[in-house]
Amino acid sequence: MAQHQEFLWKDPFEPSDVGAVLLSDQIHFLAHEIGLIDPFYEKNLRPASYDLRVGNVYYVDDCRVDLTEEPIEIPPNGLVYIKTEEKFNIPYYLVARYSLRVQQVYRGLLIDNGLHIDPGYCGHIWIPVHNFTTQSRTLAMGQEFISVEFNRTTRLPREVNTITKEEELVRRGINNELKGSNGYPIKIFYKDLERYTNRRTDFTPRLFWDKFPNEKHQSAMLGTEQRLNHVQIQLQDAFNAFQSQVGRRIASFEKLGYLAIAGLIVGLLAIVLPILYAEWGKSREVESQHSAAIDDLREKFQEQKRRLDTITAPQSDTRAPSQRQPAK
Repeated sequence: MAQHQEFLWKDPFEPSDVGAVLLSDQIHFLAHEIGLIDPFYEKNLRPASYDLRVGNVYYVDDCRVDLTEEPIEIPPNGLVYIKTEEKFNIPYYLVARYSLRVQQVYRGLLIDNGLHIDPGYCGHIWIPVHNFTTQSRTLAMGQEFISVEFNRTTRLPREVNTITKEEELVRRGINNELKGSNGYPIKIFYKDLERYTNRRTDFTPRLFWDKFPNEKHQSAMLGTEQRLNHVQIQLQDAFNAFQSQVGRRIASFEKLGYLAIAGLIVGLLAIVLPILYAEWGKSREVESQHSAAIDDLREKFQEQKRRLDTITAPQSDTRAPSQRQPAK
């Protein structure tokens, strides 16, 4: 329960260097005085930070899950939005920065460390947590998973020391009446009094999602993995169907038996025999042509031989026997 509300805008400590990180004593003091962190567990207090715990609600694939005893299960390559157990009541001279605890980082979990909590914010926060492993990761309700540190901003103008109620500070800020360096106005977290009045109303990630309708909030890696699994299932189903069809064809072929095989052979012969017969007829015709040519050549050879014999034969001796000389 807050003891001194004015410490929300009046820094109770001696002026320090701008941007200095609060040590454990000042975190503890502000938690007790203004509810900086609520509930506050002293065992979660560190030298210059505080460990936040897992709350009782989270979102996965745009669906809300309320926890009782079961832990949060972050699917492989998945993304969840986790509500912190603690609420914040940030003074107007502080800013809070949070990061994932080292032990969770080494488990393969990751958050965006570029975020911070503005001065004047009041309520729970929601943390998007990614699981970059191929296994599920669990976070139990009440488990420490985030560390938060608090940094001082530049100093508020001295006139805030005359303000007695936070609402007055907010009204002046909305009307640009809080003048800072060189007369420039200091902006505050709330844009109007209605938002300030409803500052303790819990919100969910849907407050931001509804600003971008028809968008999904599932991890891209998880979506890719699920699509690949779907394709793998489709291919397996197609292969099983093909295998089943081939099996049925083989079974039906076996039922046909030898008669079907004989029919197949006859069909093949009906195709092959005419081709073989035509080729055999062509070969017979060529053989007949070659035989006629050989006979023709044989006759021409005989004719040439007769002519040669006639030319080379010795002429007959027609002289009288008395005129013939005796042989010596």
